[in-house]
Amino acid sequence: MPLLETAALEVGAAIAKSILKFWLKDSTLGQNISSSLLDLLKAKTSDIFAQRNGERQFAAIGDRIGESLLPLFESEGARLDEGERTAVALAVAETINKSKLSSELLAARSLQPTELAQYMFSVQTISTYYFNEAATQFYQRIIEVSCIYIIDIASLLPSFPEHTFAEVLKREDQIIAKTKERCHPESCVKER
Repeated sequence: MPLLETAALEVGAAIAKSILKFWLKDSTLGQNISSSLLDLLKAKTSDIFAQRNGERQFAAIGDRIGESLLPLFESEGARLDEGERTAVALAVAETINKSKLSSELLAARSLQPTELAQYMFSVQTISTYYFNEAATQFYQRIIEVSCIYIIDIASLLPSFPEHTFAEVLKREDQIIAKTKERCHPESCVKER
């Protein structure tokens, strides 16, 4: 798999994990940035089938987002070489993973992607990465688009009472269908 596709998938996976954290509505869940999707799901249900279904669904969401980000990496990242674009993608994934998203945080930012992006910029200062001006602008653009995905997709997911969580996860078509509504390659490029 080409390096650029792998990088886009890294960002997609970080976004999917953030969406899952938001959907679970548990601010203490996943405070460890290395928590996997399965770790997050295990904390909410002991139903192994629901855990595996949920992991597959959110991995598919991450893949779909990564795929939809690829044209952005190719067009707006064209001024950067492949190594710089990959470095930006990894920095974005790290920033998203460190952001410790919660429903309270998103509500405090009025579910506005621009306000969420500002929060993310404050979580990890760009100077940490020593990017040149073009890479810095590209990093900021990918963070902005990532925040759009997080808000749009997370707000579309079905609500659930705590006792029906496992059942919701077993309905793969419902969660994936909500993602398909928002995750088109041309939509992220046009957002600008």
